[in-house]
Amino acid sequence: MIGIPYQRIVFQSQLQPVLAVARLKTDVTERRWLIFLGGDKEFVGHVTSHGFRLFRNVRGRNFYLPWIIGTIQANGFGSQITIISTVHPAVAVLMVGLLVYAACTVSAHGAGILLTCLTVAAFVLLHLIMCVIGFNPEVERARTRLRELFGTD
Repeated sequence: MIGIPYQRIVFQSQLQPVLAVARLKTDVTERRWLIFLGGDKEFVGHVTSHGFRLFRNVRGRNFYLPWIIGTIQANGFGSQITIISTVHPAVAVLMVGLLVYAACTVSAHGAGILLTCLTVAAFVLLHLIMCVIGFNPEVERARTRLRELFGTD
């Protein structure tokens, strides 16, 4: 969807899928309902034999913290890892809802089309700035750590 942070990366590893999953599990704390303490591991989430769904273990809160969804598939010399980084779907719905709410509120108060457009533009600009500050650096940190775990370049 346009405006929702999203990045996709595919890389190859010489590790067999079973070994790749085992190595990833060493750096992932299982997520527990309503408990956000991840301990000393890099990621919090769930790892299965064919993929994973996780996010970085960070202190504090980050509305734009990427949700990392990946698959691990065997290929000719090891495994192919496909990673999609995006915000949680609930966060995406909330972002769109806030934008629509702001536009409707401004236009309902009799503001002209110019003020409505400026309000929407301000929200979009704030969203883009927050993506640069909160989403992109976290995606890069997660990608770097996953490359280290899977032994890729």
